[in-house]
Amino acid sequence: MLTDPDYFAAIRRESARFAECLGRVDGSDRVPTCPDWSADDLLWHLAEVQLFWAAIVRERLADPDAADAGKPERPTDRDALLALFGDATDALLEALSTTPRDTAVWTWSADPRVAFVIRWQAHEALMHRIDAELVIGDRSAIDPQLASDGIDAALTIVHGDLPEWSTFTPDGATGRLVARDTGAAWDIALGRFTGTSPNTGNTYDRDILLVVEPPEVEPAFIVRADAADLDGWLWGRGPATRLDIDGDHDAFARLQQVVDLGMQ
Repeated sequence: MLTDPDYFAAIRRESARFAECLGRVDGSDRVPTCPDWSADDLLWHLAEVQLFWAAIVRERLADPDAADAGKPERPTDRDALLALFGDATDALLEALSTTPRDTAVWTWSADPRVAFVIRWQAHEALMHRIDAELVIGDRSAIDPQLASDGIDAALTIVHGDLPEWSTFTPDGATGRLVARDTGAAWDIALGRFTGTSPNTGNTYDRDILLVVEPPEVEPAFIVRADAADLDGWLWGRGPATRLDIDGDHDAFARLQQVVDLGMQ
């Protein structure tokens, strides 16, 4: 289990590597994982994200529009953009490290606490660090424990978040994901997510996964890989070819569809 200091260290480390990579390329270079973005677009994106959450936490905001209102203009000078990103990381860490983790703030998740922001920003920095490394073609190692936590976040928040107003109908297909290097494992059930959001009026009817207790019988398929490879795949930053898949490949293909849909 990662602690808040672990997350803070990850935000600092991954953000520094992100800036180092993007500082070595031309600002117009393309980002393979985000083909519509240039390197400078990616740099500005993470600066915006970190400034946004720094404002949310620092000011204990319940309205995201208030955080956006204070956002600076995008610098036209590349050195100024890199400097702004460094300031954004400092502001984010200052806000997160000086605010009690149970403080209520706006988030887009079902967890309206600073604790969610702390965890999520560590993984946001990690994934965009990977994006930046792909620009320069130089991938570095990922901390296995951070990656293992990222797998859990992807499964329970990105791909398997079930709102209270919705219904999950399992169809009997189950699977297990195993991180070989950390020993962590997650059992999942595939099924249908249906319901109408009371906030937006949008109606949903699509495949989804849920993390469940280990079943009494063997799952339809088991996926094994190092935590970094599982984490990258679930977040759309790595191919399924790095995974070892045993069992029902058709059932795994349905999981792949859920993963692809969740990362749109």
